[in-house]
Order: sequence, then C-alpha cells, then structure tokens
Amino acid sequence: MQEQNYLSCTAYQNQPLNTSFEGFTTFFNEETQQYYFALLNAEGAVYLKSEGYPEEKSQIAGLKSVQKNLNIEKRYKTISEEGVFFISLRAGNHKEIARSCNFNTAEEAAAHIQVLSQYQPVNPVVAVVTENETAAVTEDLAIFEGHDRIWDKVYGRTGYATFEQDANAYFVVYNDDESVYLRSKAFTATTARDAALESLQQYITQEDAYQVVEENGVYFTVVKDAKGTEIAKSLAYPSFILALITTPAGREKEITDAIF
Repeated sequence: MQEQNYLSCTAYQNQPLNTSFEGFTTFFNEETQQYYFALLNAEGAVYLKSEGYPEEKSQIAGLKSVQKNLNIEKRYKTISEEGVFFISLRAGNHKEIARSCNFNTAEEAAAHIQVLSQYQPVNPVVAVVTENETAAVTEDLAIFEGHDRIWDKVYGRTGYATFEQDANAYFVVYNDDESVYLRSKAFTATTARDAALESLQQYITQEDAYQVVEENGVYFTVVKDAKGTEIAKSLAYPSFILALITTPAGREKEITDAIF
C-alpha cells in the first residue's frame, strides 16, 4: 500500500468508537469518499491506522484481519522512509493491513512493536464532570471555543464559525451563550469542511436528522444526512436526557395561536 492511501494520524483521532470492535474507531471520510479504521490506546491516541477502503464491507474485513494478527510479533516490520520510522503490520500473505504513526528513531518503533504484540483492547474513557450534573463531560473542546461567527449579508451574525488548526479544518455551531452546540470532525481540506457545513445547514432544524448515541457510558447528539452519514456531533453528556433536550425533539415546542 502506498502512503497516499492513508490519512494523517490526526484524521483518525476524535472519531466515534465502534462498539462492536473494542478499541477501534471506524469512520467514513467525506473528502476521499473512503472508509477507514484505527486502533486506539486508552487515551485515544492512534496505535495503528488503516488505508482507505471503497466499501464498508472491505473496511470491516480489514479490521478483522488486524485483530487476528495484532498480537503476532513476527507480523510487524519497521520501515524507514525520509528520515522517519513507522511500523507495518502484515497479514499471513505478507500484505500490509495497517501501519503506525511516525517515530523519530528505530528504537521507538521497536518499542511500539512490543506494545502492540501484547496489546489488549481498552476503549478510551472520557472523564465525567461530577461537580455539576448538568455539565457535559470533558473533552479536548478548547479548539472549538471563541471563534468569530460567520457573517451573513441578509441575517447578520450567524451561529456558525469555521477555523483551521494543526493542518485540519473545522466548523462549530454555538448556542446563544457562546457554548458549543455542535462540532465537526477534523477535515484535511477546507473544501470538504465547507461542504459538510452546507449540508448541516440543510438538516440542523430537522427533528428526524438528530440521534442520541451512547459511547463508553456517555451520550452524544449527532446530526446525520439522508444517507445516515454523521455531519456534526455535540459535546458528551452524562445522561441520555441531557443529550436529548439539546435536540429539536427534546426542546419545548413553541405554542402559536390555534383553535382547539
């Protein structure tokens, strides 16, 4: 497999976990129109990442192959390219099925092989804020805070903002009190980010587009398009109800003049 079939390691972070495959995240990338997976450690950092697959069926087959070969030390090979090192995991037919992020030295890469060959899957844990039961659980959300809102020539200041950080592009939707309502995943190109934001604007008021999902004991509100692709995600909340009330289905309905 060639490097261009892989995304940067940051693109595999902060993706939703697949509850059917402990320790793994699976996702679809809008820019490449490919399916990917990654093995994460307990802190959510990338241990191994996959290439892009054209179909979800082949993505899952690749993931299962990684599971099968993960703890077999002889399946790993250290590779050096342009002054950096990475680990290549190979199946019994010697085909590469996943690779690590880059290391600065061969010694770091060799140590990573030892860790992976003894790896036991543990889903990353998100800590809960116990001081305030209505607070969302903590995540690395600081990057979404305090950005200038998009100005619309008709409606004026909107609830949306776009920004770039660490070579990735994001969008965010704010509540009236400036807290984060919905946030995007990391995009490697602003064009893909802008297309996703345009899609969100079509679905953000549609009650049926919202879904509350549970991950590792906490809850998120997600917005999906007509194909079921996730467009945006909320903060994490400690209960289903606290997530639900942020959605159109969970809010109080406005009462207008009517005849009863």
